Amino acid sequence: MKGMRARKLILSVAAMFFLLVVCGYTAAEDSRKLTIMVYMCGSELESEYGSASEDIREMINCRCLPDSTTVVVMLGGSKKWTQYPGLKGNSILEIQGSRNRMDDKTIVTWMNMGEPNTLEWLLKYGTKKYPAEDYALILWDHGGGPMEGVCWDELFSDDHMTLAELMKGLRDGWHQEKKLSWIGFDACLMGSAEVAVAVAPYAEYMIASQETEPAKGWNYAFLKEASGDGAATGRIIVDSYFDGLKGSSDSLTMACIDLAKMDLLIQQMDSYFSEIDSRTDQDHFEELSRVRYSSIGFGKAVRAVGVEGYDLVDLADLIARYGGNNTAVSRALQEAIVYVRSDNGSACGLSVYHPYFNREKYLESWRDYYRRLDFSPMYSRYLEHFGAILTGEKWRICSLGG
Repeated sequence: MKGMRARKLILSVAAMFFLLVVCGYTAAEDSRKLTIMVYMCGSELESEYGSASEDIREMINCRCLPDSTTVVVMLGGSKKWTQYPGLKGNSILEIQGSRNRMDDKTIVTWMNMGEPNTLEWLLKYGTKKYPAEDYALILWDHGGGPMEGVCWDELFSDDHMTLAELMKGLRDGWHQEKKLSWIGFDACLMGSAEVAVAVAPYAEYMIASQETEPAKGWNYAFLKEASGDGAATGRIIVDSYFDGLKGSSDSLTMACIDLAKMDLLIQQMDSYFSEIDSRTDQDHFEELSRVRYSSIGFGKAVRAVGVEGYDLVDLADLIARYGGNNTAVSRALQEAIVYVRSDNGSACGLSVYHPYFNREKYLESWRDYYRRLDFSPMYSRYLEHFGAILTGEKWRICSLGG
């Protein structure tokens, strides 16, 4: 009898344990609060320096990652991986709680991470396989601001996503009722008003840097505290970024932007730059040129584009220097900035493209590209007129009207 009771007890305990494991896993799936998708295009940052692998190790080392949060990392875009030298194609790394596993059977061939359909694939895969109350997206790689885009895939001749292609990937891949709680760019120069407007239909908050980022990039210790609260998580990311780069000699900026406030900001920019445009002529150009020259700039000399850089300026500083009736636009800009830090306190959180130093790139492609952006019509018109004088071209009536 004792032996039978013992066997029954053992079987009962085993059955309970099995049910707990199964039910526990199901409960974790059912109670997942946040899925963070990381679009990690390694490029030569990984193949030459191992930067992506270093960040993966940071993610995995977050042993206190809540069970209710899953991090889904899509790896690709690099010729070799320090952390996973055997990769034969894009792969998915799943990190949850203290567990991580590589699902290298998910994708059997290399997909071009400079193409919007690859981003579309990740968004559909992440939301279907890891359903959650909230979702977030991080794009990891080089960044070139609004004029050059993000994610250079060295397996496909350094093809990269333009801002228009980024919007297409988001539009085609995001089919949830709610927006992404937040979208982050662990990439240089993506903290611009043009980028914020582009991603606003798909996310509630944006976290990005106006300036170039050091190779170390974000500090992924923030994952332990990440949540579906975009404003709160944005603050944590900004602070952890600076904590992880203490002692760095690089110029540091990072900000969290409330994307719901971008419509009002664009309305106020239209009103403000309509007045500025009215005096953008030969008589006033020297004055306007001095303001542009002295405005706080970012990414001034980056070899990927040319020694003259990206022509990105701090939006608040530009408006303050132009003066005039700028109270409404300045207030709208302040309301859009949830939290910002810079090592010298000078960055407002959002930059904007303004041609000046890199005239060659402006004439070659950036002028035509900017015309096609769905951004502030009056700011775009002002840039058209400023650029025509700057480059010595004859004054032209452009497609924006004039």
